Amino acid sequence: NAIRAALGRPIEGFEVFVANARQGRPESGIWKYVRRNGQPRMVKLMVSAIEQSPGQLIGFLGVAVDMTEQLRNEAAFKRSDRLLRTLSDQVPGFIFQYQSTPGGHACFPFASSGIQQAFEVSADDVAITADPVIERIHPDDLAAYADSLRVSSELLTPWLHEFRALLPRRGQRWLRVEAQPERQLDGSMMWFGYITDISREKRLEEQLRDEARLDPLTGAFNRRHLQKQVNHELAMLEQTGKPLSLVMLDLDHFKSVNDTFGHDIGDEVLKATVDVLRRYARTSDMVCRTGGEELVVLCPGTDLKGAITLAEKLHAAVRDIQLPPVPRITASFGVVTARSDDQLPSLMKRADDLVYAAKRAGRDQVHVLRAVLARLEAGR
Repeated sequence: NAIRAALGRPIEGFEVFVANARQGRPESGIWKYVRRNGQPRMVKLMVSAIEQSPGQLIGFLGVAVDMTEQLRNEAAFKRSDRLLRTLSDQVPGFIFQYQSTPGGHACFPFASSGIQQAFEVSADDVAITADPVIERIHPDDLAAYADSLRVSSELLTPWLHEFRALLPRRGQRWLRVEAQPERQLDGSMMWFGYITDISREKRLEEQLRDEARLDPLTGAFNRRHLQKQVNHELAMLEQTGKPLSLVMLDLDHFKSVNDTFGHDIGDEVLKATVDVLRRYARTSDMVCRTGGEELVVLCPGTDLKGAITLAEKLHAAVRDIQLPPVPRITASFGVVTARSDDQLPSLMKRADDLVYAAKRAGRDQVHVLRAVLARLEAGR
């Protein structure tokens, strides 16, 4: 029909195959044939005219190639490729092939569309070089990333690694790579695997860690974390003689604050006090809430004299808190230094005794054992 339409006249029989060639246009195309048994075959037919001299046609040269199997395989491959891409696009993260040559060149011969979400680059961006992905990796994680890849390559073990990526639009994301290495005939290494975004899992992990070590109201460290840190610091004291001191404070008349202004205001007083302790404590110090209105500042590497100086500074800072409608906030302090045979309970007990001695003496003051204070005064 197409030939008839092009020539503007009826075409029948053998003329169908040679009509174009007769006009000086070689015939080339895929023709569908049906065998006597009804089986269809796809044939590539090429026909050109043979002339003895210009304008003197003496015949035609035709070549027919059965393309049925090739076309069938190509169609199957396209279906398979389409299925692979459709399935891979549904996988969280993205599926990839990652190739690294002995010369150090790397690229992603295949990457599903999820790479756009994971790294904010396209598969085409990394088909020639992996640099656009490498440039997204957090600088602090680059060395560990490269080392994990090297170990996988040398030992032919699965490449399993977690790292951070810094993305222009989505900011920092946590990613996990899981891939199997395979050495290629040209000496390069090919990894087959996938990368997933684990930022949500990392946030949950961090949240669980915080819940395990932080007081939910004030954000100060809790008693459990204090116990862990004291154990570590006492071990350091035993091994190296590095001093350890502890400052304890208890808010004065805190019950009356709750009774008079309500527990919400009492909570604000606690949070404001912790904020002040953090502001004036040193970076090496650790602010903890051990219960109720009782707070502790653990001072690693600090002798008693240094801890007293810190306690006096904190004492003054608490007095300066302005939090209406509470007219005034004060606290009673106790300061102790650790002994080699101490544990957290004995350290806390001595500090607690000094806090209550400060309260009996009129509150709003710093207390240290008199004998210890006298030795310090004599040494000045």
